[in-house]
Amino acid sequence: MPFSRIRRYGVTRRRVISWFSALLAGWLGTRAKPGAATPVTSEAGSPAFAGFLRAYPPDASVQPCTEEQCAAWRGKLPDALISFWREVGRGSFGGGIITLVDPQEWHAELDGWLLGQTEGRAVIARSAFGDLFYYRDLGMQLIGGAQARAEDISRLDPHGSAGTVEVCAWGIEEFF
Repeated sequence: MPFSRIRRYGVTRRRVISWFSALLAGWLGTRAKPGAATPVTSEAGSPAFAGFLRAYPPDASVQPCTEEQCAAWRGKLPDALISFWREVGRGSFGGGIITLVDPQEWHAELDGWLLGQTEGRAVIARSAFGDLFYYRDLGMQLIGGAQARAEDISRLDPHGSAGTVEVCAWGIEEFF
């Protein structure tokens, strides 16, 4: 439906983009669970990406990362994601619905939106609608009575004057 026809019904372009972003987040399983109060940690190296690859097969642009590219992010990003980059790669998936990106290439963009508060954060994906998904290392926290590394994936919606940030998943496996 063209935007001019949508506008006739009182729906703005921004609202349509927001609906599509929410739809994409639902497809990816990236909405935070209602009532989720504590983050769930992930086990590095788990095969959490099989469902993602079934739903969003790699496009021709996907290229496996070199050992040097992976080494630059070891200790900063989850081992499971780095293993995925090494075995499958980064690039466009599912006909361009989601693109796994080189975090270094998107650092300046994230820095601009978060006003320099990027310590422990790295963009890992971009949606077809321009939303940025970034990994956040929350450090060591008491989870379930034991010290564990906590993490989440947040979504930055750059459409609008201030941008919107929300937690999408409490770990890399939940995101994928």
